[in-house]
Formats: sequence, C-alpha cells, structure tokens
Amino acid sequence: WGSVELPMYKARAGWQLPLYLPEGIYNYHFIADGKKIIDQKNLDQLPDEKDNPSSVLYINLPDHAKQIFRSYQKALASHNKKEMAASLSRIGDFYLSQSDYPNAQKNYEKSLTIYQQLKNYDSIGSVYIKIAEIARSQADFSKQLTSIQNAIKSFEQSKNEKNQCSLFINIINIQKSERVSILIESVQCHDLKPCCVLAFVESV
Repeated sequence: WGSVELPMYKARAGWQLPLYLPEGIYNYHFIADGKKIIDQKNLDQLPDEKDNPSSVLYINLPDHAKQIFRSYQKALASHNKKEMAASLSRIGDFYLSQSDYPNAQKNYEKSLTIYQQLKNYDSIGSVYIKIAEIARSQADFSKQLTSIQNAIKSFEQSKNEKNQCSLFINIINIQKSERVSILIESVQCHDLKPCCVLAFVESV
C-alpha cells in the first residue's frame, strides 16, 4: 500500500484526471485548499490504511466481491461490531482466494480483534483456522500448528468438542506429512468418539 498525489486539471466538464488502473481496490480522496475531501458522488467509502475516511474504486471486481466490501461499509455505519467482524473475515476470504496473503492476514487479524472483544469463541476459532490456511499455503507449518492450537483453545472455551476433535485430526495429518513431532494423550469427548488433547508440540 502506498499513497501518491496526482494533480487534476480543469476542463469544461469540471476537474478531471485521466488514469488507467489495473484490477483492484483503490482508496482515494481529493485535496482542495490543503484539506482532504471524500468524493460525495461516490457512495463506496471505506477507511484507508490509516483509518481515515476515503472513497473507494473497485476496478474489474466481480459483483459478489464488491458486495462483501459494501457489507463492511454498512456495518461500520451502523456500528454493528458482530457484522463488522464477519465482513472482515469475508474480506479476508476474498483476498485468500486471490492468493493475496498479506491482505488476507490483515483482515483476519482485524476480525479476530473484534471477535475477541465480543468473546465470540466459536468465531475466534473459525478465524484462526483461516489463518492456519494462510500458513499452510506458505508452507509455514510452525505457524499453521500455532494457529490450530489457538483455534482449539477457542473451541474449548465455547465447549465445541466436535470442532476440537476435527482439528486434532488435522494436527495428526500435519505430523504425518510434515515430520512434526506431536505429543498427545487420548481422552473421551462426551458424545463423540475418542479424540485427542494436545499436550505438547515440537518441531523436529
């Protein structure tokens, strides 16, 4: 992310700036008399990297992707923290689908912060699983395991034993495929088949 000031020129139709942009999402604002002004004719507005209000251009983005960002804009306007967190997670999903891991990570972390404030442990666990997927895609298996551990702890808080057991299976699969040594002990989940509780994780 970076910012640059581009001068506009005055034409008969008003101030103009011919500009060719590749596909993507662009925050912008106008500067008049030294003051930053958002584009009043553009209803798409989101905070920029410094959390300042800015207008947004969506260049060649599919409609479903635009709707994700607009849902976040709506949640911001209504101060609906739960929907803000959910929208940020969906934005992270979009970036992950584009293999844009830095932006996916950034939005997942923002979502995580809000869910932690709300103490929504199931959602916290779900976001950690998505962060683990980023780590897996980047072959960072230590980070992947740490994220899965954090997800398990969150599901423990919400008493979601089904998700806990599913994640233990993932850990065992990582152990088999990536030569990660895992010390586990078998326990009995209440209404489920025997599963495992993580006791210690150590890279070998």
